[in-house]
Amino acid sequence: TLFRSVVFNLLKELSNLFTDSFFHLGGDEVQTVLWDEDIETVKYMKLHNISSSKDIYLDFVRLAHDTILELGKIPVGWGEIWTNFGSTLNGGVVLQKWLIQQNITDMIDHGYRVINVEAPTNYLDHLDVTWEEMYSFEMCNYDDDDGDTTRRNNNDDLCDTLVLGGGGEM
Repeated sequence: TLFRSVVFNLLKELSNLFTDSFFHLGGDEVQTVLWDEDIETVKYMKLHNISSSKDIYLDFVRLAHDTILELGKIPVGWGEIWTNFGSTLNGGVVLQKWLIQQNITDMIDHGYRVINVEAPTNYLDHLDVTWEEMYSFEMCNYDDDDGDTTRRNNNDDLCDTLVLGGGGEM
């Protein structure tokens, strides 16, 4: 379709501009509820027998990731794509976890590589977080359901392999 062609050509052009092997595609804070109210989107869904706007979101995420992989780069996306789609994502995707509620254990247990930039610890605009707290942050730790920070008990080698590192977000 024309849409797929435009997406492919746009991502191809952008991938040529940026030489890094990683290509961040976002995927966060998508408000699909608005699509359910849009007349054109509802028509498209009916025409293509699509049951929910979340399915359109997933289709676009897959299209973008597959395109970037085809162009020889590694797609990166925010943790919301994991929250929304879990292990239905392409296995070549790197997930950028930032929300405490996004469970790094689930991500790596399914074989996904992760960049852990958990907020607020890794956010430079959180002036309430000290440098000591930032430097002491352990990439393979997670907050359990009780709010306790725990080192993974299982597959520590897996965590050490699949957690690529962190970042300083704003």
